[in-house]
Amino acid sequence: MQQAIRFSCRAATRRMLAVVLAVAAVGGCRPPMPVDMPKPQPFAGVTVRLACADAEYADEFLARGRIWGTRTGGAVVLEPDWTQADVAVIPPVRLGEFAVADVLAARPGALTERDTALKWSEVLPAFQDKLCNWGRRPLALPLAGSGYVLAYRTDRFADPKAADAYRAKYRRELAPPRTWEDLRDVAETFHTLDGKPPLPPFPADPTAAAVAFNQVAACYDRSASESAPVPKGATPDPAPSRTAFRFHVDPDTATPRLTAPSFVTAFGWFHDTAKYRTPAGDPREALVSGTAVAAVLSLADVAKLPKGLDGATAPQFGLAPLPGSAVWYEPDGIARPATGGRNYVPYLGAGGRLGVVFQRTTAGEAAWDFLATLAGPDGADDTLGNVSLGAGPFRYSHIATDEKATRWQRYGFDAVRTEQLARAVAGFVDVQCREPVYPIRTPDHAERVAVLAAAARQAASGTLTGEQAAAEAQKGWLAVDAKTPKGELRKESRNAVGLE
Repeated sequence: MQQAIRFSCRAATRRMLAVVLAVAAVGGCRPPMPVDMPKPQPFAGVTVRLACADAEYADEFLARGRIWGTRTGGAVVLEPDWTQADVAVIPPVRLGEFAVADVLAARPGALTERDTALKWSEVLPAFQDKLCNWGRRPLALPLAGSGYVLAYRTDRFADPKAADAYRAKYRRELAPPRTWEDLRDVAETFHTLDGKPPLPPFPADPTAAAVAFNQVAACYDRSASESAPVPKGATPDPAPSRTAFRFHVDPDTATPRLTAPSFVTAFGWFHDTAKYRTPAGDPREALVSGTAVAAVLSLADVAKLPKGLDGATAPQFGLAPLPGSAVWYEPDGIARPATGGRNYVPYLGAGGRLGVVFQRTTAGEAAWDFLATLAGPDGADDTLGNVSLGAGPFRYSHIATDEKATRWQRYGFDAVRTEQLARAVAGFVDVQCREPVYPIRTPDHAERVAVLAAAARQAASGTLTGEQAAAEAQKGWLAVDAKTPKGELRKESRNAVGLE
């Protein structure tokens, strides 16, 4: 009887492989190498002309444009003539002047759909709802936010004499101030001990001066907590109240509100602290020299704090969130105590950058794609990573205080102060506050900023009281109002805060 033949696939495979290798060894054959097919370049030959007045941002975005061009086949070049540009990088306060001139293209809706690389749902509400829009028209993409923190001298706050004097008078421990009233008390303590002004000078630049004033006024103008109590069992209303649209101007009447109690109190705070403030100079330099014990600094200024040979920021600088206020004012002018002793309302949009596309462009699709690359998660991280820009948050990931907070290590602080910086930046934005306030964004914003800054400077020098400075600012804004027809004024005022 014939024996059955057993067949092994594994053995056959080994024999076949041996034959192939033998043939290859004798004949010198090599298996064919896979060939990479070139990836399609959707904007090959397309040039995007970029207008950007800030040289540092221009250099950053041009460098990123070269990387974008490698992927897409397009090119980004700097265009000094704004009237010839396809794309512009602008501060948020300038959106109104371009929008009113009707030269901007609408942002394509497809960019902000759920599954796009832009990840629009991860953008902070201030940019989604207000800063990138004029009225309800979406016109821009966020490229950088702003960021401010309270920097203080740890060596001065550790002085036992100062701590004892502060405790004796105010019955609490000397610590980084939580409110503007606390900062005034801290200044009074050091002024009494040293006989010298311990606060930094009021900013000389009108824009910086207006930011300093508005950061104080915002906290007095409204409650940072829910605007109305929610009955038990009811669903909270996510819609903002009418006060959310009202800060510098009442949008219903287009009338300036600079004599409202919140503004009078803010002007008064600067008047009351005038004797504690050095008369001139740079706030950051005052902090570095030790003249000032604390100062509100932008992230760009934080990046310029002195560093040692090892690149670490000097140890005498601590970081804390911006102060809030001890009280805030109802729309009828009644003062209310702050919940938890601190009422902090963010003032957002005074810095940072937006990207816009002009209607005249013939490279619109490429232009928006380039801006979306800058605004997307990876592009935004690259912008924040260049600390010389001082770019602030505009995505939820930017205000993380967990392991993602390591992005702030690039400012050169140790682990403890890096965490302080991350928490201070997150506190600056404070996404829990439903009704932040925004800068004036109407086309005449520069003129209004100059008026407001001048009045605040007179209060900060002690020349005018809070009431007098408020009246001076109101008078100046009414004079600016007179240059624009009432109907246009009302429409611009409403568009600036997301109405119409």
